[in-house]
Amino acid sequence: MTGYLMSRLQILRFVAAGMVLFGHAQAEFGKLPGLTLAHQLLVPKGFLAGGVDIFFVLSGFIMYRIAREDFGQPGAGGRFLLHRLARIGPPYWFFTTAMLAAALLLPGRVAHSDVSLLNAAASYLFIPAPNAYGETYPVLILGWTLNFEMLFYVIFAFALRFSRGRGLALVFAAVGTLAAVGMVSAELPASFAFWCQPIVLEFLFGILLAHVHAAGWRCAPALGACAALLGFALLYAGSSLSPPSPLWSERWLYMGLPALLICASAALTPEPVAMGRTRRLLILAGDASYALYLSHPFTLAVLAAVWPRGMNQPWLFLGLALALAIAVSIALHLAVERRVTNFLNRWLTLRPAGRHLAGRTTPTAIPARASTDLGAESHAG
Repeated sequence: MTGYLMSRLQILRFVAAGMVLFGHAQAEFGKLPGLTLAHQLLVPKGFLAGGVDIFFVLSGFIMYRIAREDFGQPGAGGRFLLHRLARIGPPYWFFTTAMLAAALLLPGRVAHSDVSLLNAAASYLFIPAPNAYGETYPVLILGWTLNFEMLFYVIFAFALRFSRGRGLALVFAAVGTLAAVGMVSAELPASFAFWCQPIVLEFLFGILLAHVHAAGWRCAPALGACAALLGFALLYAGSSLSPPSPLWSERWLYMGLPALLICASAALTPEPVAMGRTRRLLILAGDASYALYLSHPFTLAVLAAVWPRGMNQPWLFLGLALALAIAVSIALHLAVERRVTNFLNRWLTLRPAGRHLAGRTTPTAIPARASTDLGAESHAG
């Protein structure tokens, strides 16, 4: 994958993460007394939730693009799964532990502070399980997206055992079957019902887009800009149909297809010839989007806790919330996340089973910025 294409996708990741962050930041208005915007939504939360749909489409796109040459290669599936786990696991486990600690030590300040042992164990294993409140969410609630992501990793890793044609057929059959079951079956076990949500089709949208990109399809910059504008407009319109729950059967249609348009505008537009300072800063923010996804609820909570009661400066609060969350995520990415990911990737590559990969472009050689990990969305706060 070219550097310019990856940089454009990283910028889109930041846009999607920014939508999520803005949704959660404005939600804090309703928790702080004295702010005049306490019961007003600046941007509808359903629209901001579309950042998740953009992430899911990007996930399918990047996953196929980095591994399309590895179908049928011995051990490719295991290597893919290990490197994906090394990428998303440690940061998620750290913040899950932080949420558990907060629930135990500060139960009055944490929503959903009643945590069962089963739900905690399932959270670390990326398995959806009902919590004490009857909802199929992990301890770190916004981690519900990662439960879908891990499901797709497992399916895709198994498909790498076969030739590309057969492997892709298996992926589409498996994911399509899950979505179909979810559409027609009302009574399913909780974990299986979660994985059968039709939102999983958005991963397939990303694979289809990657196939079109690999075939050489491109569009003029003006057409790409129109596609992006149309995608966001349709996302806004489709999100108005969203119920309170983030998982609704038509989401893949009313929000997933607009997300596909937005991603297509980034993936299929010819690459620029130069990269300025602003673009580099946006790419860095995109690199830190997974850290932003995991850390921003904690940053917002700390800001809300220290905010002077009665200080009626809602725009100052919003500006500080956005700036601090982004700054914290970049610091975490540079100081911790990137180093841990690179260390684990080097260790996995240097293991005896991975030494023969030297010189090949495989999922194991993809840097941290090529991650397909997801952001949270505004319902899951």
